[in-house]
This record gives sequence, structure tokens and C-alpha cells, in this order.
Amino acid sequence: MCLPEPMRHRFDNLERTLRAEAQGKTIYYVANFGNWGDGLIRSGTLKFFAERGIGVIERPYEYLKKPYWLKLPPWLRKVDKKNSVLVFGGGGAWCEFWDISDDIRQMAKYFSATIVLPSTLQVDCSDVPAIFFCRDDGPSQQANPDAIFCDDMAFCLGPATAAQEPVNKEGYFFRTDPESVTTGELPAHNRDVSEEADHMCGPEQFFAALEPYEVIQTDRLHVAIASALLGREVHFYPGGYFKNYSVFCASLKENFPNVRFHEEAFSARSRSCSN
Repeated sequence: MCLPEPMRHRFDNLERTLRAEAQGKTIYYVANFGNWGDGLIRSGTLKFFAERGIGVIERPYEYLKKPYWLKLPPWLRKVDKKNSVLVFGGGGAWCEFWDISDDIRQMAKYFSATIVLPSTLQVDCSDVPAIFFCRDDGPSQQANPDAIFCDDMAFCLGPATAAQEPVNKEGYFFRTDPESVTTGELPAHNRDVSEEADHMCGPEQFFAALEPYEVIQTDRLHVAIASALLGREVHFYPGGYFKNYSVFCASLKENFPNVRFHEEAFSARSRSCSN
């Protein structure tokens, strides 16, 4: 995993924390559910486990239905609490748009320890019995001072070698869900690639969608990360809350000079970053 040294140190710290909590116990990994961007997180996480020789049992995320004690997933019922650790996947599920705090709070009751992998933490997670890693050292840590900074797990995919040289100047990959703050109509050839698959899909075709373009314009965090790993010129824009800018400042700004952040929302009319 050829990543900048500061990133490697942070992932080393994540490994030490995980091993200290596990100490021979069974580790259950539950990926954060979501779109194809979450699939990059899952793929990076599985690569992290494999490269570092950390054995895990992956189980699917399932909404816990109330009353929680009555409708638990069958696998969760069989967990040996004393000898089991939960590792919940990183992502953006701790915000006003998608808050799963209550589910993880309940799930954690069935494990001796719970670790939440690097996430953006907009909500107060102090009442969730878990060790939190956050993927920025700014607003997420301010909201949750005990959280430990580590980069997004998608970076564990490492620098990517494109299968083809760019054949088009610009590609537009803007989101079309509630987190979008794009002003005006989206470009005619916009492709919200993250919505084309879910968190269980691998990264190969995601990267392939970006490869034909020399310049990537996006407000999707994982489009920006994948494009950065490909070495493309990236113009990155805000989303519905601080996530994009905070990860840019924490991980992309110093380590990937090919990424430029625009503090204003993307406007299809102005396209100021192309000028």
C-alpha cells in the first residue's frame, strides 16, 4: 500500500487499536451500507484486513427493528459476547442526512467492544459505546473529542494505474441525492456513478468510469478519492454539510496536489474552475 507516510502511520495506529481490543477474540466486520462509494470503503477495508493479516467474519448490515430484543438478525443472536468484537465500517452515516446511531448503540450491546472505522461524525456519538475513528481532524473531532483521526478506508486501495489514457477533457460526476447543493441544472453529461451500484460492489468498474477523463469535476467524496488515486486533475466541490471540505483538508490537500477544492457550490452556468 504505497501511501504517503502520515497516512501509513495513521493506519498503523488503527491496526494497533484493533488488535489491542480483539486480543484473540472473533472480529465481526459489518460494512456501512450505502452506494458504490461505500463499496470503495468496503473494498479498501477488506484490503486493509488482508494485507495486515487480520482475520474477520463479515456479516451484512441489517436495520434493527423495534423492539430490538424481538427481531434481531439470526447471526447477531449467536454472537458470543465475551469473545467477540464488532468492527463497523466507516462512512457518512453519522449525520443529519443518514444517522444510524441508534442501530449501532443497540448492536454494540452484543459485543465486548465496538470499533467504528473512519467516519464523518456530525452528530454527537458520546452515548454510543464504541471507539470511534473519524476521517477528519476538524469538525468531526470537535463534535466528538474522543474520536481518533484516521483517513478514509478507501485510501487503502492505494494509488491506481489506469487501464487507459484519458480520451476526454472533462467528466462530470455530481450527486443527485439530498446531499447535493449544486446550483442550476447539472451538466448534460453528468453521471452520478455512485448511485449505479451499492456497497457490496467492487471498485474496478468505478475506477473504469473515471479513467477516460483528464479532469474530474465532482461533489462526491469517493469520486474525488478515486480520481486522486488515479492521478487525475480533480475539481472538488462542497456537499450538504462539512464532509467534503473536512476530508479534503485532512487527507487530500497535502497528499494529493492534483485535487483542488472549490468552496462555492458547483454552478453549471459559470463552470468557473474550467476558466
